[in-house]
Amino acid sequence: MASKSEILKSVFQERGGSPLVMGIVNLDPNSFYAASVAVSIDDVLRRVERMISDGMDLLDLGAFSSRPGAILPDYEREGTILFPAVEAVCKRFSELVVSVDTVNASSAAYCLDAGCEFINDISAGSYDPGMPSTVASRHKSFIAMHMRGIPENMQLQENTHYEDVVSFLIGYFAEKLETLAREGLYNVAIDPGFGFSKTLTDNYEILSKLEVFQILEAPLVAGLSRKSMLYKVCNADANNVLPASLAAGLLAALKGCRILRVHDVKETVQVLTILRQVRSSSIHTDPH
Repeated sequence: MASKSEILKSVFQERGGSPLVMGIVNLDPNSFYAASVAVSIDDVLRRVERMISDGMDLLDLGAFSSRPGAILPDYEREGTILFPAVEAVCKRFSELVVSVDTVNASSAAYCLDAGCEFINDISAGSYDPGMPSTVASRHKSFIAMHMRGIPENMQLQENTHYEDVVSFLIGYFAEKLETLAREGLYNVAIDPGFGFSKTLTDNYEILSKLEVFQILEAPLVAGLSRKSMLYKVCNADANNVLPASLAAGLLAALKGCRILRVHDVKETVQVLTILRQVRSSSIHTDPH
């Protein structure tokens, strides 16, 4: 496993190459993919250890469901589930880059002080105005995702209407990156938010044009794993859509994604290994 400094350098200073793999561990039993839910601290640690063995570069821990219709938790309820897991993981795996999925600045402060390196905020700092300064003051990193509204109402028609979804997102992130920089937050990765206030058509429009986001010169995070945009078109469910997840992840990798956020670390690492091998062979092959 690479060190924290090596992983952070790879995220924010390197361009090109295959993406880093961010493994997902959920702590909320209401997650849309039940197989990703850890039921105890020991289970969390076993899952993380296995993911590291499988080739994971970063971990994303979350203690709430952000599926359509879900209600965001308050600090107290979130902390009861999240904080013991964060403490255990950071103590056991001190060189692992840990990201925490939260919209609460108070939760973010606790987790960063415990040893986490990233805050992954589905509201990009809009839900809790104290979030950007909380992360910036600790000189940590931030993942800003796009979402209109909150999970409870994000799929209502007024939150899913765009004249041109990709152009809208480019403008949104250009402004968001400037706003965050004014608050002293510079290590920012962006996530277009597949499935968050987007129609099925929007999701595939974004995926098909993902390379356009490189104009923003910010690391791009893609969270496609086992989402409804995949299983709806495959007439399946979240439990039976691994091949589609891998295909979508490979497309994101080919289009310049820097971090793939996935449930299936081992399989994703295998896909990216082949991609690296092909790219390496094409560089070293003499056409004559």
